[in-house]
Amino acid sequence: ILGKHEFSSRLLTGTGRFSSLQRTTEALTASGSQLCTLAVRRIDLGQTDTSALLKALPPGMQILPNTAGCMTAQESLRVARLAREALDTDLVKLEILADPLTLYPNNAETIRGAQMTIPWCAESLQR
Repeated sequence: ILGKHEFSSRLLTGTGRFSSLQRTTEALTASGSQLCTLAVRRIDLGQTDTSALLKALPPGMQILPNTAGCMTAQESLRVARLAREALDTDLVKLEILADPLTLYPNNAETIRGAQMTIPWCAESLQR
């Protein structure tokens, strides 16, 4: 259970690193996962109705947008809010990088970002 969402599978999948959209669909379908992370920067939020990546997701797959590529808490919150509105979801995976080359996380900034989202999350849950 995540907030008001209930899943029968605890497996989280992602959309990155597949060789094609067809492979993405096949792998996600075969996994049995019900929740899939999606880097917000990989899609055009203004074109969500026509996004090939979003159309490649199996029917019923819940999207977990992530803030991959963000370097600060402030930037990640802006991306998370955009994703919430454009993708009509109250779920988000907070990711803040310390180094874009190694992709190591910035733990202190991630904690700061999580603390900044607490009022925002509380508001979302009350809707």
